[in-house]
Amino acid sequence: WLGLDDLKFKGKATAKAKAEPKAKASKSKGDGGANALAMMKSYKGCVLAEYVWLDLKQTPRSKTMTMTTRPTKVEDLRIWNYDGSSTEQADGHNSEVLLYPRAIFNDPFRGAP
Repeated sequence: WLGLDDLKFKGKATAKAKAEPKAKASKSKGDGGANALAMMKSYKGCVLAEYVWLDLKQTPRSKTMTMTTRPTKVEDLRIWNYDGSSTEQADGHNSEVLLYPRAIFNDPFRGAP
């Protein structure tokens, strides 16, 4: 239920990217992250956040993150990364691509959590 419309490439600086502060993949205030998931006795209340983007050939790609709480705004979501060389979006030697959440949508296929 998450939509993305913007990718940032780490190491591929543009004038705009240089002006922005360096982003780090971090957990949101409400989400406890992987350690919190490992300690939970029940996953009731956890939700799946699906990060969706288009690769170089306009093929849809996605990654799914399990979150301990349902995000209510985009700022509750983490900046996430993936290896852009596998989608032809970055060189192999400098291939970390950051996913910046831009919108939240209810999942039309899985239904509401």
